[in-house]
Amino acid sequence: MTETKKTTERDMLDRLNVRYAKCNGNGIRYTRAEHVKVTAGHDSRRICDYMAIDLWTGYGRDAGPKLHGHEVKVSRSDWLTELRDPDKAESFARYCDYWWLVVSDRNIVRPGELPAGWGLMVAYGRTVRVITPATRRENPEPMPRHLQGTLTRAVTKTTLRLDRIGDDTAIEFLANMAGHPDPNGDLGVLARLIPRALADSERLAAEVDPTTQHPGDVQDHARHINAVRSTIAPYIERELLTEKRR
Repeated sequence: MTETKKTTERDMLDRLNVRYAKCNGNGIRYTRAEHVKVTAGHDSRRICDYMAIDLWTGYGRDAGPKLHGHEVKVSRSDWLTELRDPDKAESFARYCDYWWLVVSDRNIVRPGELPAGWGLMVAYGRTVRVITPATRRENPEPMPRHLQGTLTRAVTKTTLRLDRIGDDTAIEFLANMAGHPDPNGDLGVLARLIPRALADSERLAAEVDPTTQHPGDVQDHARHINAVRSTIAPYIERELLTEKRR
């Protein structure tokens, strides 16, 4: 009998990174930060599991960057502990436009337990989906300098980690463009060139000698190939099919 792997907080943070890995015409839409401390000192005991700043300016009442805070729970006992200490979340939520509870399983939170104004996200494949939308806080408090500093540090650490493991934001952005390119424009040309680049990349990977090259380099190469294949290939196949029909 196969044992089901228990979902960890790391798994949920990875899903949030996927959710907020979006781009628009101005570039990457969200800044992402894991484990934001409430103060900069070593004795800071309160940590926000995840923050994301939406840099899309919006319109009217929704104008301006918006800060999303997230509390991640992977067990019911952990959630019940959270409910007994509401000040923990409020120490961060007061500065956020939106506050979310993010759970690995819908059954962690029972009906009537979600605090007023909180949104609820649940694990869904590689990402999360919204079950209950969060209510926008009317007047978030100005963020103190301590928290500004720890948020900035967390953004830097998260960005470095995503870059090290192979963040897929840029690849997904390219895939979105390649999904509907102008066949006579640069994107159309790019879409038709990517299959050739993927083939060349696989050929080079096959020529790598693991006995003379650092194992991490080999793994990085394979990871990037898989990222290109899994993310871009469906869009390219659609483009090639369209080409055949012309």
